[in-house]
Amino acid sequence: MAKKKTTEESTAGGGSKKPLRLVAGALIVVLLTGSVCVAVWRHVGGHVLSAEQYQVHPEHITLSPAPPEWIRPDPGSQQAEERIKSEVLRDLERLGPLSVLDVDLSVKLAEAFVAHPWVASVDRVSKRFPAGVDVHLTYRVPVAMVELHDGSGVLPIDERAVLLPDRDFTVAEAERYPLIGEIYTKPPSAHGKHWGDAAVIGAAQLAASLGGEWHNLGIARIVPLERKPAKSGFEYTYALITKTGTRIDWGRSPGSDTPGEVPAREKIAQLKRYQVQNKGSLDGPEGAWHIEIDGHGALLQKALPQVAPLPAVDEVSTKQRRPIERQELEAPPAGDGVLRRAEDGEPID
Repeated sequence: MAKKKTTEESTAGGGSKKPLRLVAGALIVVLLTGSVCVAVWRHVGGHVLSAEQYQVHPEHITLSPAPPEWIRPDPGSQQAEERIKSEVLRDLERLGPLSVLDVDLSVKLAEAFVAHPWVASVDRVSKRFPAGVDVHLTYRVPVAMVELHDGSGVLPIDERAVLLPDRDFTVAEAERYPLIGEIYTKPPSAHGKHWGDAAVIGAAQLAASLGGEWHNLGIARIVPLERKPAKSGFEYTYALITKTGTRIDWGRSPGSDTPGEVPAREKIAQLKRYQVQNKGSLDGPEGAWHIEIDGHGALLQKALPQVAPLPAVDEVSTKQRRPIERQELEAPPAGDGVLRRAEDGEPID
């Protein structure tokens, strides 16, 4: 009986080792196959990726949605989509042909498109075989024009104060947007870059919150007034100037983190109610005047201060225009601590 039992255990033990040998053999085959595949791909992979049937060209890329009307097409082209694709792929294709078989193609295209100054974000990139790509974008929206302090012109920005391509706007089209004035910092060095000025950033947020209402309210310009402390460091208050000269002290920008600031929508609603009650105008009974929006959203009206005009040049006498001569003072003599006028030597009190 003992001999029989030992034989059974020996048989059982041998049976348990057999599956392990099969698994080990299978792993070896898989590893060898993988190594062969890698070696083969290294040899032919470049040829496959560069095969014409898998290459991605601008005509194989579809943008969704189509670019908005404020993005102009290239001269000789009918669609702004072709311009954006050509500008994006111009630099990308210098690195080599684009293939739909490239596992990194979606990442490469997303990074290239989001770098375009008119693209706010890339929402999705989907590949289609044999050679097609769908790119879903969110475009930047112009909200205002910034007046350059040297008087050389205006530059378009979006609600995040990103500089947009000015070539897309004619003079007439630029006049459709509110102006941001009294900005003394230099613009960004390239389109698509942030204007790193808190005054511009807040004004851009204000212009975006006004939307189409700026035109209905007759707003012409947005100007920063005062620099105020804030949780994030500092921020500005702003004034809205109408086309007729009425000044509206708006307060802080809609992006302010200061508690107690009246929401922009309530300020706009209050201005619209006043406009309706005032026969469609924000002006006072005698023309332009001053409107303040207090901490509760109420409007306070008062006349603008009258400033007397400067006299004409020909009304200023020669005597008035002559530079004022400074009295010369001589150094005190040694042992004398009194400062004296040069002409008469009298002590100066």
